[in-house]
Amino acid sequence: MTPALTESDLENIVLGWFGELGYTIFHGQEIAPETPQAERSSYSVNRIENYPLYRI
Repeated sequence: MTPALTESDLENIVLGWFGELGYTIFHGQEIAPETPQAERSSYSVNRIENYPLYRI
């Protein structure tokens, strides 16, 4: 039996909500540590300090 709502479905719904609120959605590879747009120094850093979960 296939679930009515998959994890992927839920992720896409939530990302859509954040987009509607004005957040910019990035794919993980776009902000990975080894890229020019890196948001953390390594994968062992589990919290991105420069991005609070609220909008001003």
